[in-house]
Amino acid sequence: MAYYIKKLTTDLMARLPELEWKVSNLNPILFSKSIPKRLFRSSNLNPLSCINELKLDIQTLAKQNSDTSTLYLAEQVKQKINVLVGLCKIEKKQEKLSEHLPLGINMLSTRQQWLRGLEHDIEVLTQQQQALIKTLSTMKSNNKDPSILLNLQSELGSIEKRITLAKETLRNATSVQII
Repeated sequence: MAYYIKKLTTDLMARLPELEWKVSNLNPILFSKSIPKRLFRSSNLNPLSCINELKLDIQTLAKQNSDTSTLYLAEQVKQKINVLVGLCKIEKKQEKLSEHLPLGINMLSTRQQWLRGLEHDIEVLTQQQQALIKTLSTMKSNNKDPSILLNLQSELGSIEKRITLAKETLRNATSVQII
């Protein structure tokens, strides 16, 4: 069972950036209101805090020695992932994702903070892109349904577009010279 749990936790950690990508596109107000009470420990429910809690749970799951506690924690992780995936499905059914590219200044901040935030966004998007590429190649090798593959390719195209726009924004912002 230990080998199975180790493989499962490795696979789950590899897929988390993909889930983070999906969850980060959800409406934040509906997100916080749609999560069942006490499912996540965080009092400030947002996509990042939920993903970070999942990461901690998966890491804890990997360290478990008792079969009983392993099964309990695995069930908790499964439930959290199911809720997040369900929210993504509901949001997708309710409306087509609007193309909102938060590459501008979202709040009053210094230029340096904005540039650091933009660099962080590029790094996170790149991790999410790698997770999608890995998932796509795995599904291609397993001869999955063509509609699933097309959907993943569409998501990959969307994330590549955001990465390109973010890099272009960063390049333009750092090449502007103030006289």
